[in-house]
Amino acid sequence: MLTWLPAHGSANPCESGHSLPDPAMTFLPPNIPVPKELRVAEQDDALVVEWQDGHREVLPYAYLRGACPCAACKGHHRRIDVSSIEPKPGVFLVEHQAQGRYAVRLLWSDAHYTGIYTYAYLRSLCRCAECI
Repeated sequence: MLTWLPAHGSANPCESGHSLPDPAMTFLPPNIPVPKELRVAEQDDALVVEWQDGHREVLPYAYLRGACPCAACKGHHRRIDVSSIEPKPGVFLVEHQAQGRYAVRLLWSDAHYTGIYTYAYLRSLCRCAECI
């Protein structure tokens, strides 16, 4: 099982010991991808998601923060149009925490922490040629 790492500036495992769910124990429909690993990009400006199906996604912090799915950012019950996400520059990821077996909560340098990104939503944010 993989261990969550603090997102900003440290390679030490998170003291809280958050870990990615075991894919065999993830009770999601089979078409919903599950991440194998979440890590900070070498430039410390993006989250890298390695998926169980082999896909690799690199999500810049500004884009990922702008894509926050919480009610305060997107409004209650509003559908999120991933093609029109407005980046929020100047923020960095402080930590990420597993939320059950279906999502990850991202904690940002601007003190925002209410966004819970489901794995399906996180995968939908990929803008690579294969995913668009």
